[in-house]
Amino acid sequence: MSSSAPNPGTLVVDEPVVAEAPLVVRRIVKFGDTDAAGVVYSGNFLDYTLEAFEVWFRHVVGVSWQQQHDELGVGTPAVACHLEFSRPLRTGDILDIEVLIDRIGGGSYTTRTVGRNEAGEEVFEGKVTFASIRFADRKPVPLPTLYRERMEAYVAACAAAGRS
Repeated sequence: MSSSAPNPGTLVVDEPVVAEAPLVVRRIVKFGDTDAAGVVYSGNFLDYTLEAFEVWFRHVVGVSWQQQHDELGVGTPAVACHLEFSRPLRTGDILDIEVLIDRIGGGSYTTRTVGRNEAGEEVFEGKVTFASIRFADRKPVPLPTLYRERMEAYVAACAAAGRS
């Protein structure tokens, strides 16, 4: 076994955060992400968008998707998605995914993710709107105060850094 191999049971972070405001999640394109033409299958870009936002949510809001359900009784399922593609990606390519908040409403919010390749060229842009619901009955509820406060602070930090 190589000395650089993780110990069994050790969590391997394969989507590290490489910038804070705006938050950027780095990933390496895996062979299983690609299609028969050797480029990332278009449907996987939605996974990239949602997974980067999940990292953002844990990192910035401080709550995991499971904690929303178990501890808060509130969830934020996606209710609308939009993707635009600019360039292909292949196995082994490095992808940096920037996460921004475009809108914070009373009971929903819209995120924007911008994926860039190692040369800094835009590869895709994704927009997802999430709605705040109570898990018990799936009824809409106002966005929890904790979420709103941390999202607003993040938007301000991104604006201060010249990115919004």
